[in-house]
Amino acid sequence: MFLSLNHHNFEQTAMGHPSDHGSSPLGSPPICQLSHPPVLSLGDRGREVAMLRRLLSDSTKIRPGQSQIIAGERFTPVVEQFVKQFQHQTFLQADGIVGLETWRTLCADSPVHLITLEQGDRGPDVRQLQERLYQLNFYVDHFDGWFGQRTLAAVQAFQGDRSLTLDGIVGPRTWDALSRPVGIDHAPCQPSS
Repeated sequence: MFLSLNHHNFEQTAMGHPSDHGSSPLGSPPICQLSHPPVLSLGDRGREVAMLRRLLSDSTKIRPGQSQIIAGERFTPVVEQFVKQFQHQTFLQADGIVGLETWRTLCADSPVHLITLEQGDRGPDVRQLQERLYQLNFYVDHFDGWFGQRTLAAVQAFQGDRSLTLDGIVGPRTWDALSRPVGIDHAPCQPSS
């Protein structure tokens, strides 16, 4: 089956499944069914941009009161700023360009590209975790990229604060909770850690 968008044909297949990556917004746009959605950036126009604006408006990753961008088919500088905010909140490169990973994350309204982390892990994903826990006032040590005892304690404190399972494992539910801006409902939207 093919779906025509902006005079291009794209193969229609699911980009993510709610059981794998969190729940998609109700009535998500058809673009969420494409395996290769178009790349969008500042200056673009059309139905794809309108769908992008709707997904941003519906997102739990945009601060309350800042989701007034639903109408329109133009990728304006304001839309670009919202895209960057969404990307930052969901641990994507905040470049303002809507590529495959940004589409997948928007359609799931949750980070879908991150690996599960636990004590003993090392690397840039752990450093990113430490930085976000610091921003949320749960981590006070240096960002060394090592998931040691202090990172574990910070993760468990965060999980307890957000009514998540206190297992110290950073899986889909914990990543989702970490991606919500301060002031957004803490209720998790996924059934696993």
